[in-house]
Amino acid sequence: MSLVRRSARECFDAWRKHVASVIASTLTKDQQVGRVEVSPTVESLEFRAGAVPLKTTVGSVYFHFMQGLRAKAVTNREFNLELMKYSYRLQIRDISVAGEPLFRWEYEFDDQGKHTTRPHLHVGEKVQLELTNSTLDISRIHLPTGLVTIEAILRFLFSELQVKPRCRDWLDLLAASERSYYQHFAFGF
Repeated sequence: MSLVRRSARECFDAWRKHVASVIASTLTKDQQVGRVEVSPTVESLEFRAGAVPLKTTVGSVYFHFMQGLRAKAVTNREFNLELMKYSYRLQIRDISVAGEPLFRWEYEFDDQGKHTTRPHLHVGEKVQLELTNSTLDISRIHLPTGLVTIEAILRFLFSELQVKPRCRDWLDLLAASERSYYQHFAFGF
């Protein structure tokens, strides 16, 4: 089931509320989720400040997310929300400073609804391969993934990088949020 509302604005508002709620409940209340309107039926969600600094077991990283959305008219009184692209990045430096992300999960649809890129992951920088004595730039390789939700990224931050969650029941909150996503918001994929 996908998100259907009476207007494009109602679609965007419902989705922003969902994403902002899970981030505020589990990760940070300090960073607001903002939206950038591209047109009346296209907008993106991201942190208003650009990136959130996080303390992990391996040092500090900056987390940035962006979701590109489109509200498509189903009838003249109903709009369906579509996920056109996403980008979740973890970087050593703030996003405004040049440098390759440590991890970058991406996905993009084109305007005709065709996959431009399947959901994938980029990892770090160039690595030296011992067997062949050559270099492989793994940051350019598209490692396949399934659709990656914001909840999956938050779970990764808390469980793998030991970012301190805002609450003790973060695992239950993320599970409930992800269930809600699949029951009420799941985009055609």
